[in-house]
Amino acid sequence: MVAQRLPTVIVVTGASAGVGRAVVRRFTRRKVKLGLIARGETGLEEAADEVRAAGSRAGRTELRGGGLDPG
Repeated sequence: MVAQRLPTVIVVTGASAGVGRAVVRRFTRRKVKLGLIARGETGLEEAADEVRAAGSRAGRTELRGGGLDPG
């Protein structure tokens, strides 16, 4: 069986809550470097702290602005 290699950095959008936060937790257990992106600064910082506390590395970016105008 061939061992599966993970990418050098995994980027997770919506990392501050919900499914995105669950993905962060899953990859944190695998000790990979994570790039976290979210709109909520508080939840984003909490997610980054959680990753670091588990011994993994995390960079974070908060998205600001009004987003896309659908029409």
